Amino acid sequence: MSAIRYSFVASVVVVAMLTACGDEVTEVTNVNASLNIVEKYKELPKCEESVYGSLNYVEDSSQVFACTPDGWVSLKGEKGAKGDEGKAGENGKNGESCTTKSVEGGVEVSCPGSEPVVIKNGDKGAEGKAGENGENGTSCNIVSDKDGVVTIQCGEGENAKTTELYKAVCGTKPFDPKHQFCFDNVVYNQCGDKVYDPSKEFCSNEVVYDLCGGNVYDPSKEFCSNEVVYDLCGGKAYDPELQSCTKVQFADNTEQYYKTVTIAPEGTDYSETWMAENLNYKTANSWCYDDKDENCAKYGRLYTWVAAVGKTETECGDGQECNLGDGNVQGVCPEGWHLPSQEEWKDLFKAVGGQATAGAKLKSKTGWVPFEGINNEDAFGFSALPAGDRDDGGGYREEGNGVYFWSSTEDGGSRAYGMDFYCSHKSAYLVNDIKNNGFSVRCLKD
Repeated sequence: MSAIRYSFVASVVVVAMLTACGDEVTEVTNVNASLNIVEKYKELPKCEESVYGSLNYVEDSSQVFACTPDGWVSLKGEKGAKGDEGKAGENGKNGESCTTKSVEGGVEVSCPGSEPVVIKNGDKGAEGKAGENGENGTSCNIVSDKDGVVTIQCGEGENAKTTELYKAVCGTKPFDPKHQFCFDNVVYNQCGDKVYDPSKEFCSNEVVYDLCGGNVYDPSKEFCSNEVVYDLCGGKAYDPELQSCTKVQFADNTEQYYKTVTIAPEGTDYSETWMAENLNYKTANSWCYDDKDENCAKYGRLYTWVAAVGKTETECGDGQECNLGDGNVQGVCPEGWHLPSQEEWKDLFKAVGGQATAGAKLKSKTGWVPFEGINNEDAFGFSALPAGDRDDGGGYREEGNGVYFWSSTEDGGSRAYGMDFYCSHKSAYLVNDIKNNGFSVRCLKD
């Protein structure tokens, strides 16, 4: 609390000398002084030469202190020497307390037996100096207001600062409608730049998928069929109602997974297990369509007949008739599987209703160039895709239009038997062709 100055004129009687009981006062000094009032002793101002003789009244101790060369000195007086013990006096009357009241220009103090004293307010201090002008503020402007986002820029050039404010609110939570959306009072990130229905769909790697039986799954490892989640087969989905996923091993111990299907039409005694996708095992004299790896993943590889039967050009190449025997020819197929003979292709066509409609029954429903009147059923899960072929000069042809499969049956030194499906036909065709052409391979389980 700062000291509050009051000015007044009072007669302060200083007793310079005391004598024994009954002696008279020998010296009296009348002093005109200015009195400051502070609440606590520690709030007294600094006592220095310029204020010697000034008086301060300290409220919490009810004492007056004078500023002297020895510092602030209480005018209470030092304690005198102890006198002879006197007789006990009579109990005095209860004292009466002083009172204060606010009056114009100060405070009036009234004590019993004394005239009231008015302590006046101090004079108004001089006005302080004006402060320095502050720096100019930075102006802000709305530079964009669209898609629920207000963009504010403060300042210009390299020192400019930009803030985005979002108008959209989800429940009580604000959100960024440029990258998020609100569903059922919950904020979701957009999937890429798409909004979806989280009650029916989910987002994975910026692609929207349907929930599977109400559940989220990992599309990089799993797929959904009839509301049930299955593991992918070699990275591919399949039809669990018709097909299975089978791990196979080749002669060099390479392991791969293939979709397989057991074809056993009702009313026949035919029951054979085929691969439900083309072979994709790399050997010499095998290629991807257009020499692109992604086509091997989609269609499998294209093999010369020599590569398909697992022989060398010296043994069975162009102009070299070779004897493969009467049994199964494993060829390029994995252990426990073999390259079908011409007769085994014929047996398949007969089992699915005949060669005239075998194409429609065994071709995949998708991937083929549409042709009027042709409805590919894929009735047994064989799923033949239009992989095209490679001619003996290294050219690629017929992707989307046809697929050609080798058999293990040779037709002289330069040709071998195979079969094909074509987009414009329901039927299957048994053909013989140049050994150096590149055809697809389907393996048949032993």
